[in-house]
Amino acid sequence: MTRSRTHPPERRCILDPVTGSQLWQMTNAPCINHGLYFTHPDWTASERDLIFISDREEQFDLYAMSDESGEIRRITDVENLNSFSATPSNKEDRIYFTAGSAAWVVDVPTGEVDRLAHIDGASLTGCSLSPSERQLVTTGFDEQGWKILVVATDGSGVTEVARTERSAYHAQFSPFDEELILYASDIDQRMWLIRTDGGAHHALFLHDSDTWITHESWLGKSGEVMFVHWPHALRAIHVETETVRTICSINVWHPSLAPDETSILCDTTCPDRGILIIDPTDGTWRAVCYPNSSNGGTQWSHEVPAKAEITETTYGPQWTHPHPSFDRRGRRISFTSDRTGHPQVYVYREGERDEKG
Repeated sequence: MTRSRTHPPERRCILDPVTGSQLWQMTNAPCINHGLYFTHPDWTASERDLIFISDREEQFDLYAMSDESGEIRRITDVENLNSFSATPSNKEDRIYFTAGSAAWVVDVPTGEVDRLAHIDGASLTGCSLSPSERQLVTTGFDEQGWKILVVATDGSGVTEVARTERSAYHAQFSPFDEELILYASDIDQRMWLIRTDGGAHHALFLHDSDTWITHESWLGKSGEVMFVHWPHALRAIHVETETVRTICSINVWHPSLAPDETSILCDTTCPDRGILIIDPTDGTWRAVCYPNSSNGGTQWSHEVPAKAEITETTYGPQWTHPHPSFDRRGRRISFTSDRTGHPQVYVYREGERDEKG
């Protein structure tokens, strides 16, 4: 099979059946198409391109859709792409990602791909940039267990920050501290902090194994980490004082922060209230659109995490989850939905017609 480098526009305008709001279905290929992980915007720094992942060409690759013309370009050709690892630069039109045992970067305008680091024998997970973008954090596992790694974005080297017998994934640099990393671990103690020199390694928000903590991310430069206490509330904890507060007492699922840090975006399930915008100061919320995705995962209807064997259907597949995020200026919301039978990427622009809650 000949693999295409470009595809014609697929976007079309539709109406949200609940609110009557205008939606844009950006992809329409009969395959898996999904946005980036919800902690990252789906647009490049210049907003010239919308970035998404698709397996339309026999394997998962990164694609760039021109914001002006809608033309779609395949910008990677790398085996074993971690389809939820892509992290866009905030300064340049470059996307960092992992595939197999390596960390990579692709220049979106040219499609030039460079390998930044290779870690023998390791399977790497997602990644995150430091505030200066001089460092990229990722995690990986091999026969000896899990490791936390910091990769120089100029390709000059990789540092093993720590090894741990516990799992380590969803690593994120603090937006206000170049040396501080948040990462997720086993469900019995979800959140952990560590510094890039391996010091100050400790659990954040101690809890028992029946308390379901998930989907943590930095609450901007506030010094807080927001996290989901499923299915009860969206909460926040200050990393220095460990003061905990409840932001909103509803079933927030995948929360992401607006660029100006004045609102939080999230999807919902069990029940599906649609995509919500939440005020982080008083917890008020409003629904803006309804993805109508299948929201896969047998465990989400329960109040405690899975204790038995975990498979893809326990919490996913992930591409059936909307994972909404704002664009660079907080004007548009992108999300994934399999409402047509295949996961597709959608965009909603804030309008006059929405539903208060």
